[in-house]
Amino acid sequence: MSKKYINYLLFKKNAIRDEIYNYDKIKKELDNEIKNIEKQLFQQCKHNFYRCGNYDDICKLKCKICHCYSNENLYK
Repeated sequence: MSKKYINYLLFKKNAIRDEIYNYDKIKKELDNEIKNIEKQLFQQCKHNFYRCGNYDDICKLKCKICHCYSNENLYK
């Protein structure tokens, strides 16, 4: 392989890594935005909880309206 082609491949690899980093950063920002929205939903909703599973779990109740779990510690 020529040195020019190797440099091209290295450049392309680094560009892809940078793109992955940027997407990861965007994903983290969007995850935080979802958390903030869920906090607001939990505080504002007039919950109507139902049992969402047959298993013994702390999050076994879920709101029919906002889809938040009954455990308020998840939204602090």
